[in-house]
Amino acid sequence: MKRWIILPALGALLLAACAPSPGPTDAPATVTQAVSGTEAAPTPTVELPTRRPLPPTWTPAGEVAPTLTPTWTPRPFTPIPSATRPPECDAFRADAERIPETFPLGTAPTIYWTPAPNVQQYRVEIIDPTGEVVYIGWAEAGSDSHTVPAEVFEVSEDLQAVSDMLVFGWQVTPMDGNMVMLCHTIAGEFLPNMATTATPAS
Repeated sequence: MKRWIILPALGALLLAACAPSPGPTDAPATVTQAVSGTEAAPTPTVELPTRRPLPPTWTPAGEVAPTLTPTWTPRPFTPIPSATRPPECDAFRADAERIPETFPLGTAPTIYWTPAPNVQQYRVEIIDPTGEVVYIGWAEAGSDSHTVPAEVFEVSEDLQAVSDMLVFGWQVTPMDGNMVMLCHTIAGEFLPNMATTATPAS
């Protein structure tokens, strides 16, 4: 009788020992079931803005827009005439072969030129080494020369100490009857010798 009682008890223990125990592998299944059981959130609906109509002046690609006609009238261009000199002035030039470039101090040099027609007077100017006009003379119509007084080339001792040769400038301008420059001005240089010369022995 005791044997029949023990056998069923042993069988119950063996079944309990062989039954699978819950492990970590069962957890994902539970989680999966929990996730799959949830309902997905609804997707929000986005309304796009209404497209504005194109302006009436819009031109589709491939078509040429109409040319606009200006409402203003362009003014005609008038060129400014260039200054010209009279043809007779072509003959007026310096006579360089007769103008002395160097001369002894105390002598009066002469400026020569080829006269031009329709000239009423010639204005002659001498400029000293400092750039100042120290002499203004006049030659009548038809003249081809003008002699500058010797005293025009006298300079101070300070300038003489700088060099034995100082540069003076000269220029001649033809004038018309209204004392307006008629032709171009000719110009050149004078180099008076400032060195003192020894008196020859007797």
